[in-house]
Amino acid sequence: MIRPDFILSYWIFAWYILYMITLVKANPKLMLILAIIENIFTLWYIYGYATIENLIYFILVFILTKIIPLATIWNTRIIKRDILVSLCVVIAYILWIYLNNAQINITTVHSLRENRNETPGIYLFHKIKHVLNSVMWYKNL
Repeated sequence: MIRPDFILSYWIFAWYILYMITLVKANPKLMLILAIIENIFTLWYIYGYATIENLIYFILVFILTKIIPLATIWNTRIIKRDILVSLCVVIAYILWIYLNNAQINITTVHSLRENRNETPGIYLFHKIKHVLNSVMWYKNL
């Protein structure tokens, strides 16, 4: 599985949580909008290659980590501080990726396109499905 700290979307989601519980003042709205745009392109790229199940899981992760968070802060304004913090987050992320010798953007998209279930959200949904299937099988004994 690809580590969550190697995926920028999870950094943005963590930032959103910190913003919502008022531990940070900078608003992640700009980054959520950019992440949604990127995910739409990713969805378009993997469509036709990924299984229906993985497409559904991708859309669920997309809704839970981007659409719902953006909807909850939609009426907030993006100010200069938010843009500067966004740049700092991206620079910190790039530095983190560089220090860890990771090639994540390519790896993540190819994992999705090739149905390898290595992204944390899709991996989690597959694990949940496996557990639910095991419970249902056990009940049928």
